[in-house]
Amino acid sequence: HPSGILGPGDYAVSETTGTIIQIINGEMPVGIKGSFNLADVRDLAFGCIMAAEKGRKGECYILANKEVTLKELCEVLSKESGCKPPKIFLPLGLAKFMAKIMEKQAKKKGTKPLLTTFSVYNLERNNSFDYSKAEKELGYKTRSYEETLRDEVRWLKAEKNTLGTINFIAGECSPLKSRG
Repeated sequence: HPSGILGPGDYAVSETTGTIIQIINGEMPVGIKGSFNLADVRDLAFGCIMAAEKGRKGECYILANKEVTLKELCEVLSKESGCKPPKIFLPLGLAKFMAKIMEKQAKKKGTKPLLTTFSVYNLERNNSFDYSKAEKELGYKTRSYEETLRDEVRWLKAEKNTLGTINFIAGECSPLKSRG
């Protein structure tokens, strides 16, 4: 059972990678006071292989990493990309209220909301998972979220022409006019 997934090679641009791109591109003017649990896709792949090879029949293994706040994530992305992180982080209650309004407006317009009640739920819930069983029985190991984010930013920079979703200019970031 994996937690949130992040890491280089996400050509499908999942919701998590999309959020990373928004932050780097300066498209997230405010953050939310909440947390994630994001495991590196490379660690998860290793954990799945180890579960197949070493796992006990009928057992489940939680493959996760340490909990990290959105503010901490933004600070690391700022350091790695040169972009300024959001200065304001909204309380969860206000974010939930705003998400409901944004979802209704987006439904009327036939667009995607910038913020959803599901994304707020994911920031609000307990994101501290005990993955010690996978460590003990499978040899599961995680790299730090800082390393994963550094590798993600490097990969996004290298693939910016392929993805067409990220704009780095001399270490500065600026929002893209359109994102296909």
